[in-house]
Amino acid sequence: TRHLQPLVPCIVSLTKNESHIAINFDRPVRAITPGQTAALYVGKGLICLGGGQIWMHGPTYHDLDITLPPLLHPAGSNDLSVQHRLREN
Repeated sequence: TRHLQPLVPCIVSLTKNESHIAINFDRPVRAITPGQTAALYVGKGLICLGGGQIWMHGPTYHDLDITLPPLLHPAGSNDLSVQHRLREN
């Protein structure tokens, strides 16, 4: 489920009119969908600063006509635990 996805580093900034925040991820995140909730954590995920509804997302890999990397974790980050399991098989 989405609530179990690995934490993804990001940069958070206020929009020009300071009525919303913009979140820019350090790496690709799959299936960001308006209506879902984004939550912001610090302290290695131990402290939740807050969250809110996603209103819009940037261009997708499909929009940009870019092929997804083959080892991209379904939750959206190149999770080392997934890569480790793939190497074991």
